[in-house]
Amino acid sequence: MESRDFWGKILSGSFILMFVPQFIIALIIFAFGIFSLVINIGININKRTYIPATANIVDIKNDGDGWYTPIYEYECVGEVVKIDGFSTTDRSSIRVGDEVNINYNPKNCKQFNINYSDNELFEWITIIIALFCSCSGIYMFIKLIKKFKAYNFNGLDMLDDMQNNG
Repeated sequence: MESRDFWGKILSGSFILMFVPQFIIALIIFAFGIFSLVINIGININKRTYIPATANIVDIKNDGDGWYTPIYEYECVGEVVKIDGFSTTDRSSIRVGDEVNINYNPKNCKQFNINYSDNELFEWITIIIALFCSCSGIYMFIKLIKKFKAYNFNGLDMLDDMQNNG
């Protein structure tokens, strides 16, 4: 009987097949929520410290192989900055003379983000989703631990009970 108790606990195939996948899913959901939250906090810090501006496309560079790179020009802390944008294969989406909303780092004028927007609703929605994912992962983990603790982490007894009670 001792052998059954020992192997019936943590090392049982039933434990591994039932506990580990659920634990991994809870961990992935929690990690996704935390990752999303950290990214969103970074974006918020970025929005608070970067300065909004309008950049003009002054030239378009053909990088070959069908890639086009817009050259942006904007004023940063009293100096005019020319910098390459992000390459695209859709040439019709960029035209010389187009204006683009950006925000730039006043400490390093070559750091900028394109299509800057003051839409804080999106930020709050992503924060709520990230927190929901994190809390869901924690809830799933706690529920999983309680379920297995009720059976003293004995996967065989848990399986027997589930089979007998259907």
